[in-house]
Amino acid sequence: MVHVPYKGAAPAMTDLLGNHVNMMFDFLSAASPQIKSGKLRALGVTSSTRSDIFPDIPTIAEAGLPGYEMLGYFGVFARAGTPPEVIERLNREIAAVVNTAGIRVN
Repeated sequence: MVHVPYKGAAPAMTDLLGNHVNMMFDFLSAASPQIKSGKLRALGVTSSTRSDIFPDIPTIAEAGLPGYEMLGYFGVFARAGTPPEVIERLNREIAAVVNTAGIRVN
């Protein structure tokens, strides 16, 4: 495999769909429309368990790399000097969304 650096998932997905690259790692939720339409074939998920959305896609560990697991993380940033009350509200609102039933994508 040769690593091809991109400035984001959108141009990488364009090249994958255009047959300029052979594969990519992307979030399942982002690739879902292309998987459902049959334009992409999902080879595996990088989590330790199968996806609730696509239970037929094996984990990478099940597909032949035992012990493999990689998780994606997101960060939320604000400019230095953002007022504490704004930070507190952002924290409260984000926590409410994250804890909403059905929001978690596995």
